[in-house]
Amino acid sequence: MRPGSPGGQSRPSSSTTRRVTPCGGLPAVPGSAWRSAGVATGDLGVLDDEGRLTVLGRDDDMVVIGGENVYPGQVEDVLAEHPSVAEVAVVDEEDAAYGVRLVAHVVPAPGARVDEAELQELVRGTLARFAVPREVRVRDELPRNATGKVLRKELRG
Repeated sequence: MRPGSPGGQSRPSSSTTRRVTPCGGLPAVPGSAWRSAGVATGDLGVLDDEGRLTVLGRDDDMVVIGGENVYPGQVEDVLAEHPSVAEVAVVDEEDAAYGVRLVAHVVPAPGARVDEAELQELVRGTLARFAVPREVRVRDELPRNATGKVLRKELRG
């Protein structure tokens, strides 16, 4: 059966080449932004020079810190790679000095000790300085709803 046919696969195989094009079917220029005339999903991404799309997150997840756009999901991805981290959620909070700041909520891996400075340095060495969480809070678990989605509103100060 072919993809998309009744009873068949709903998406093409991973070896299928996919092209991302802006409105009008013209080739997308790496580093450019466009809005499709189709359905606006709210997803944000960047094309590299070879046309590969890196999804940054959603436009409603973006936080502006010191005039710079920060995607908490990118910070979470970096922190999740650290062996002392089992789970992580990064949220924005109001800050008197900076307006907004990032706070990382970390559930330690079994038997691990979380070192705030080490995690901040990891982010600093991978992302821009404005993406470094100002604070790392260690938690036993992240609050979740019945479907398992992290309740970020409950994490905000």
